[in-house]
Amino acid sequence: VATWRWADRAGREGERGVRGALGGDGRSIIGQMLSEARTIALAGAALGVVLAVRGVKLLLALGPQDLPTIGPVTIDAHVLGFTILAAVAAAALFGVVPALRASRPGIVGLLRSSNRTSELGAGRTLRNGVGTGEVALAFVLLVGSGLMLRSFAVLARANPGFDAAGLLTFTAGGPG
Repeated sequence: VATWRWADRAGREGERGVRGALGGDGRSIIGQMLSEARTIALAGAALGVVLAVRGVKLLLALGPQDLPTIGPVTIDAHVLGFTILAAVAAAALFGVVPALRASRPGIVGLLRSSNRTSELGAGRTLRNGVGTGEVALAFVLLVGSGLMLRSFAVLARANPGFDAAGLLTFTAGGPG
């Protein structure tokens, strides 16, 4: 999201320059950019919740039915609250800084550079670094999730060392 927002900001400098030349103030530009960031973050959160619900259902269907602790695995209010909080934080983090930078444009410079790349040295290096970091984190998450799924499959097929047929498990509560 950060790289996309950064590229979007760089690609729309001419539009912001025209808005400023026509009398648009910084508040309207900030409002527009923040609403875009909020929409993207909430759409990503909604997609994440849908994928999580389907993923939990898939894992419950693939898991062993006699495992006593697999029943309470659900997407509850705490998970949804964290998802909304993370989406709002992402919108704030990746929306406020570009919005503040875009609210004070040099109109003439933006109009002149609208057909060219306006970022030089440091900006390009930072953007490339953020992009590289995102790819590295995505790769780590992909490898980690693959290892987790493989471990889950191995555990589901593991021999517990005793005959589990006809066994009953329960929890007994003591005093207190």
